[in-house]
Amino acid sequence: MVRFFLLTLMFLFSGVHAYANMDRELKLSALYQAVHAQGLLRSVDITLVGITSLFSHKETSAINDLIIHNSLNRHVERVPGLSALFTTDVNGNLKHDSFRYPTRALDLKDRAYINNALRLTSNELYIGEPIKNAIVAYDSLPLSRPIFNDQGYITGVGVAIMTPDHLLQRTKICKKCVVSIFKTNGTKIVSFPAAVQAQPDIQKFMADHPDNTIVDIPINKLPTLTVWTQIADYNLVLLYSYFK
Repeated sequence: MVRFFLLTLMFLFSGVHAYANMDRELKLSALYQAVHAQGLLRSVDITLVGITSLFSHKETSAINDLIIHNSLNRHVERVPGLSALFTTDVNGNLKHDSFRYPTRALDLKDRAYINNALRLTSNELYIGEPIKNAIVAYDSLPLSRPIFNDQGYITGVGVAIMTPDHLLQRTKICKKCVVSIFKTNGTKIVSFPAAVQAQPDIQKFMADHPDNTIVDIPINKLPTLTVWTQIADYNLVLLYSYFK
């Protein structure tokens, strides 16, 4: 009888221990992905700050356009996931572009990442919604900052375009896991695997459960352990789910 009781205790303890390990591993995995995304976003943002600072000085207008084009390309090559850098004037007309030279005559004033950036202060960053690409199989994510001149007036917008898939370290995601990044307004930025459906409403999930807390919820009618965590400084959240 005593032996049976001890065996029962050992079995229960091993189950609790295994669950605690899973709980800890899931939280660490979510934190790892959030830190990775934050670091990459910071690299893109620092690059964008440098670009907007450069174009805030009137002396820049005297630099040859081809030199600026090549300089923008060098910045793009240094940051993983960054695919393009460009600037517009205050009316949304394309001025300098890393993607093509000579710069095309494009009016971008109707783009959300231009309009929203024009309403920001010099210390703010706008992260747009992913843009579907009809030609290639991946999305583009626009990030933008306003350009102020030496007198403090907005003279244009600096834009960085990145591939949101780079925000996730796919090789570190287990085969039974789904990881997604959302804006706090509910817009999904990226998921891996991309085809996941029936995820919880992220705003309601955040309201109902504290961050870094493991929750048992169904996704696609399958049981999961799910946790959300903030991506510091960028008004984004990461949702990490493990299918049991």
